[in-house]
Amino acid sequence: SLPVVVGLFVVQVIGSVLRREPGGLVRAVVGVGRATLGAAVAIAATKVALTATDGICAAIAQSAGTSVTGAARRFLDLTWLAGPSTGPVLQILLASAVMVGVVLLWGVLLFRKAAILLVAVFAPIAFAGSAWDQTRVWTSRWIETVIALVFCKVVIVVVFVLGVAAFGSTGSTRTGSTQPLGTQLSDVMVGLLLLGLAVFAPWMTFRFVHWS
Repeated sequence: SLPVVVGLFVVQVIGSVLRREPGGLVRAVVGVGRATLGAAVAIAATKVALTATDGICAAIAQSAGTSVTGAARRFLDLTWLAGPSTGPVLQILLASAVMVGVVLLWGVLLFRKAAILLVAVFAPIAFAGSAWDQTRVWTSRWIETVIALVFCKVVIVVVFVLGVAAFGSTGSTRTGSTQPLGTQLSDVMVGLLLLGLAVFAPWMTFRFVHWS
């Protein structure tokens, strides 16, 4: 990142001199310091944030008396959907929706992992933008993106745990034919709704981080 920092620093200095703006020279020096420090600690800070996120997720699930895997299994229990009490058309529609939702969530998690690696690689370039007024937004965009990618996992876990709480609040016991038809169908629909929320977790997290 050093050549990029030097190049943007020179551009900032030239522009400040031409505009006779002393504050621009101060921003150039501060930007170089921020770029150097940010490039040095960005990847380490991302690793710490990922570790903290895993701990937060485990703590959330543990506080609800379950685990992340147990919570997902709970609200995606499709025993009733595969039983004889469900019509074939309803089975096809709901099962297809569940399969699409699960594949999308799997793709979201794969995208999150790949995106974190890719964004981390470009951290030095993003912080190098601090040296010039016109590229200073690179740094804030990088920080917003990393925060959204890292902490969207917390949102997904909260959705899973919320699913367990929703089933518990409705008195659902997930015992197949012993439940009324409406209760069994509502459990599947709630699971699909929460699965959809989990799929959009990265986007919702990014919007919230950008707003805040």
